[in-house]
Amino acid sequence: MTGARQSIPDVGMTEALERRIAQLEAALAEQDSSRQSLLAMLADLQESRQQIEQARKEWTAAFDALHDPVFLHDRDHRILRANRAYAARAKMAIGDILGKPYWEVFPKGAGPMASCLKAMQEAEEEEKEEVTIPATGEVFLSRSFAVHDEQGAYQYSVHVLEDVTEKRRAEAERSLLSEAIRQAAEAIAVVNAAGRISYINPAFSRLFGYLPEEIIGEFTTILAAPGDETVQPDEAFHIVQEQGGFQGEALRRTKDGAVIPVYVNVAAIYGAGGGFEGFVTAITDLRPIKEAQRKLAESEEMFRNIFEGALDGILLADAETRKFHTGNPMICRMLGYSPEELTRLGVPDIHPERDLPHVAEQFERQLRGEIQLAADIPVRRKDGSVFYADIKSSPVRLGGRAYLLGVFRDVSERRQMEMALYRSNRALRVLSACNETLIYADEEGKLLQDMCGLIVEMGGYRLVWIGFAQNDEAKTIRPAAQAGVEEGYLESLQLTWADAERGRGPTGRAIRSGEPEVSQNIGADPAYKPWRKEAMARGYVSSAAFPLLADGKVLGALSIYSLEEDAFHPEEVTLLQELADDIAFGIHTLRLRTSREHLQQENLLAAGQLRDALLGTIGAVALTVEKRDPYTAGHQQRVAHLAVAIAGELGIGGEQIEGIRLGALIHDIGKIYVPAEFLSRSGKLTAAEFEVIKMHAQVGYDIIKDVRFPWPVGEMVLQHHERLDGSGYPQGLKGEAIVIEARILAVADVVEAITSHRPYRPALGLDVALQAIADGRGSFYDADVVDACVRLFRECGFVFHASES
Repeated sequence: MTGARQSIPDVGMTEALERRIAQLEAALAEQDSSRQSLLAMLADLQESRQQIEQARKEWTAAFDALHDPVFLHDRDHRILRANRAYAARAKMAIGDILGKPYWEVFPKGAGPMASCLKAMQEAEEEEKEEVTIPATGEVFLSRSFAVHDEQGAYQYSVHVLEDVTEKRRAEAERSLLSEAIRQAAEAIAVVNAAGRISYINPAFSRLFGYLPEEIIGEFTTILAAPGDETVQPDEAFHIVQEQGGFQGEALRRTKDGAVIPVYVNVAAIYGAGGGFEGFVTAITDLRPIKEAQRKLAESEEMFRNIFEGALDGILLADAETRKFHTGNPMICRMLGYSPEELTRLGVPDIHPERDLPHVAEQFERQLRGEIQLAADIPVRRKDGSVFYADIKSSPVRLGGRAYLLGVFRDVSERRQMEMALYRSNRALRVLSACNETLIYADEEGKLLQDMCGLIVEMGGYRLVWIGFAQNDEAKTIRPAAQAGVEEGYLESLQLTWADAERGRGPTGRAIRSGEPEVSQNIGADPAYKPWRKEAMARGYVSSAAFPLLADGKVLGALSIYSLEEDAFHPEEVTLLQELADDIAFGIHTLRLRTSREHLQQENLLAAGQLRDALLGTIGAVALTVEKRDPYTAGHQQRVAHLAVAIAGELGIGGEQIEGIRLGALIHDIGKIYVPAEFLSRSGKLTAAEFEVIKMHAQVGYDIIKDVRFPWPVGEMVLQHHERLDGSGYPQGLKGEAIVIEARILAVADVVEAITSHRPYRPALGLDVALQAIADGRGSFYDADVVDACVRLFRECGFVFHASES
């Protein structure tokens, strides 16, 4: 700043010259007497003025040549002089600047700078202060000093403004860079040209365990790992010298001797002249990455094993093209395609054409995330066969593309089980409804027509008809009733039960064999050739025929037709045959009843013959019930035997005992209404199933209530499960409201049941049976009846007849 100060002309010299001029002028005025003297003085004055002007020009030129803004101000801080650089920064003409306080011009402020005030007080001392321009962010370094005369009086101050904006920005960037290196997660070191470490950041200390004072000045070989399978630090140093950089994986040794995998990125440092001055290296600890890679590999292997070993099929379909990207081995086995073939297929290729609209709609909904599960989707194999699958899917993104990941679970077996259960339940519903109809039937033709109608209505079959085997020469089959879509089909059959072409269909075979006969696919059954065209024209796809067996003879057959292939599951066939047996029983019973009534009307039989017929009917009914429940065969006979004995022990005799015997022989007739599988089940019945069984007392009463017995047989059948305390069924009767015959029958029924084998338990023995009735004496069972029963076994040696079992 001293040089700048010397280049500025002394303002005091100018004032001295001006005084000199004034003196000369005064002298001229006083000496105008001498012209020569005046001219000399004027010449001297002119020369002085020229010298002043030249000095001013030189000073102004030098002043304006300065690149930094410079201005001078007086004691009041008003600008006396300013160079062009200052005027340019202030964006004002110099003439407008002069005389203004400098803080109103540039740099703007509220008053004089502190450094300016301090410089005015301390002569020959330069003061500095940085000023930031808010509008632009520029930074200026203001250097100011005061000028005094020879006597030390203050004359003016000089301000030089240096633009240090870029310098400060560079310093800030260097500071930021230094802080970034200090805080960097990677280990960073600077190595000089001699191969010695000159700087490390904190991350380097954390990674290798060295403090700066422990490693700075050491050669990079301090980090060398044993072995030659990695690039050592000295090798990396030579590579950087020759090639300007190096990067790659390496092994390095920490302070505690551990060898760790790292990734090294080295860049050479060159001086201003291009000479090699060392290098900077960034070192990344690869242990977390290696561990992550190991876990990723394990995860990939695990998911690959899951993918390849999954018991469900897995497919990955492109969301846009619907093409398959990949699939697991199970889906290949399910579909019958190789993995290579699978990648050439798309969604439409593995579903039946008729189902594609539904499949496409489910695909879109799964892709949008509206649903996850598409249930019971038909899937077509390579060989054209179809299975059903539940497809659970979710949208995924791989490599920037959208896919739908689907998991296929073959539910064909489940569907078959559900269908079998549905058909069995359907058959049970039909059986139950038909049995109810059977109970109230009083005319054969109406019974057959009602049965056909119920089977069609509740079973959903296409056609049902009942035909009777004729004993004519052609062994024809006469249709007796039908329901459903028939459209003249029966007239076209010309059926026979002879072993001829028109007798080898299901109906003819069932009558001949006495067994159910099924055709699961009419279109493919050779035996259906005579009727196939007519059958398929009416929508019949499968059929089954069930013999009507009564009294050891085949009366005819129940024939059922379905719209579905494989419609008759084995369990359904069993239940439908039970239905046919019930129909045959109804036919036989009605015919017996008709025969009996006919005999009564014509008075062809005497009273004894009528009684025998009645007893025969009761025996037939009892036999029919026990044939449906083989586990309780002989139960009614044994109960009758014991009931008669108890009645005798109580002193009851004559016709009343005969009524007790007959009532006991048919007390379970109502079980004809109960499905046979309930009666013979080895496991526990459900509450609903037990309620069905409990109905047998009411149903039995309804069957025989119109038969004119001379004894209260109907009440015995209805009340044999009533108990003295009202806890029995079906009416909850109490005490004397229960007829004595029913009270005797109740005790005999319980004792026989406990001492006999049942499908759900073995026989429990006589002691258990007698204890059971003793426990219920007076509450459940009549006390006199219980006492008489106990005496029979304990004192009289009563035993059931062997023939009864």
